[in-house]
Amino acid sequence: MQISIKFVSLYRKIKILKAMATPIRSIPVLEGEVARRFIREAKDNEKKRGSIKFSEEATASYKAIIDDARRRGLPF
Repeated sequence: MQISIKFVSLYRKIKILKAMATPIRSIPVLEGEVARRFIREAKDNEKKRGSIKFSEEATASYKAIIDDARRRGLPF
């Protein structure tokens, strides 16, 4: 009798856990022309990526701010 009660209890726990599980959603995958266009646009955008050019005046002021922060003991 003890074994069957433990089995029923375990069965109920498993049943509850299955009800609580979140279903796994499929990950969308690009295929065909859509995938080729995505890759082409990603490469084009990578080539167009610019850089930030700071003036000498801005660079000097940024350095002064960082130096001041370091003197005050702030982590920089």
